[in-house]
Amino acid sequence: MNLEKLSKPELLTLFSILEGELEARDLVIEALKAQHRDTFIEERYGKYNISDPLMALQRDFETLKEKNEGEKQPVCTNPLSILKVVMKQCKNMQERMLSQLAAAESRHRKVGSSG
Repeated sequence: MNLEKLSKPELLTLFSILEGELEARDLVIEALKAQHRDTFIEERYGKYNISDPLMALQRDFETLKEKNEGEKQPVCTNPLSILKVVMKQCKNMQERMLSQLAAAESRHRKVGSSG
């Protein structure tokens, strides 16, 4: 097959075949990603009952505890204590996000006024 001497209909056929191959490849990649994600979630959170809110709090507390290994935090099973720790973490994250949003808005105003 001489690619330089293909007619327009032949080129269109070739492109449609290649497009189909790319779409098939993308579907396989997405399926593999989903399978990997499901495996990761099962390995990470399989021991928790996802319909139980107290277990979700326990999972979040354990995740926070793993992140803050250097800090001393009491190990407790009291759901209210766990909720307080998770809420504190959420408030800290909200404050960081608000400061980042304010900085982004400030940069956007500077770019808009100089342009």
